[in-house]
Amino acid sequence: MAVSFKPSEPLNNFLNEISAIGNRGQYNEPMKLPKPKAPTALRGFEGLPAGMGPTTTVTGGTGAFPAVPGDLGRLMRAIGGQESGNNYAAVNRHSGAMGKYQIMPSNIQGTGRGWDYEALGRDITTQQFMNSPQLQEQIAQYKLGQYLKSRGMAGAAATWYGGDKGYRNMYSKTPHGQYPSMYDYVMSVINRAG
Repeated sequence: MAVSFKPSEPLNNFLNEISAIGNRGQYNEPMKLPKPKAPTALRGFEGLPAGMGPTTTVTGGTGAFPAVPGDLGRLMRAIGGQESGNNYAAVNRHSGAMGKYQIMPSNIQGTGRGWDYEALGRDITTQQFMNSPQLQEQIAQYKLGQYLKSRGMAGAAATWYGGDKGYRNMYSKTPHGQYPSMYDYVMSVINRAG
């Protein structure tokens, strides 16, 4: 998704790298993603660490906090890089998607519901969300953890980008207006995740 920040050196390098990959025909190779299963209702993520995992550290406007290890950490780093170039202050001027992971405001707003309530057990405002890298990390960790557990790495990326419809259509190479196709988005996240 496009965000409202000025292209930086890392973003320009990423765009050049993606262009080079496309020119080599990598995206035209046969799909290596698993066939998506029918979407099911997502339940709470049992086994998700209560706090973030112990290893590397992520720094943000509210200080430093531990980064998430393993597949979930790799997925989070890939999605954060893909969506905003890891910019906690990013806001998409078209959709209103917010923060490092470009979470839609509708997933935060509401009383006693939404991703904030699911992940934190309480409601927060979109302003609190935008002002706290730690809250952004906690909410993304919770939701991406659910998606990863039930749908795998590729399915989690597709669901993050397009919900259940995106998950069912993760093979689609049709661009979404000014945004990449489901396939291109998923493959970019998978490549970033390593």
